[in-house]
Amino acid sequence: MKTRHSLVSNSSSASFIVAYKPGEKCKCCGRGPDNLSELIERRDRFGENSVYATGVSEVLKEVSGTWADERPDLIEAIKMTPKDMEVIYFSISMHDMDTIEMIEGIEKSGTGKILYRGEG
Repeated sequence: MKTRHSLVSNSSSASFIVAYKPGEKCKCCGRGPDNLSELIERRDRFGENSVYATGVSEVLKEVSGTWADERPDLIEAIKMTPKDMEVIYFSISMHDMDTIEMIEGIEKSGTGKILYRGEG
């Protein structure tokens, strides 16, 4: 798998930073929906999806270096993520259109926001 640490993307994947509301757990049994990183990894049919960081502090650690100079607005958006939302930084194979559509659906459904999308 490829790891990037800048805004330049390769042509085989799309990178995302997404803030989303995780599903609630059942009050009776305690089970809940998979978190987004589990879904991305489980749907990795092409062996190219990667989760780089989850949680505000971990995502900030990953992107603060180069991105702080290039995209201070993005750093600020990550910092301002509401407490009831999760943040995740990941890439998806460009061949995995179903998972990309699922990610875009998070924003369309109002359960999250795509803070960054980069593709080659």
